[in-house]
Amino acid sequence: MRRLLSTLFLMVATGAVAQAPVIAGPGMVSCAEFAEAYRRNPGPTEIQFFAWAQGYMSATNEPMRVRNEPTRNLIGIPTASQKQRLRAFCDQRPLANFYQAVRNLYESLPENPPKSN
Repeated sequence: MRRLLSTLFLMVATGAVAQAPVIAGPGMVSCAEFAEAYRRNPGPTEIQFFAWAQGYMSATNEPMRVRNEPTRNLIGIPTASQKQRLRAFCDQRPLANFYQAVRNLYESLPENPPKSN
């Protein structure tokens, strides 16, 4: 876990110098690194990464809600299934970044229609 946190810090710190990052935190970790961290310490790893995933998906939804566009139902799939989908995506694509797994999950969630005025 300490190694993972060090890696995250270095990625954010060095990315800020070269180019301002658009995505930061656990989302920039490779799926292979996520899988290894999960293998070593599943509970805390899943808590940290899933919390990041929920924040990313919420932040993706919010501008759409403000524009009264369709959003995604973030609880439209049970939490345990969402976590399993993230792990499966990463197992199948170790070179992808974790945010890509989250994006894939987000796009699979049921759509909420915009609110009618």
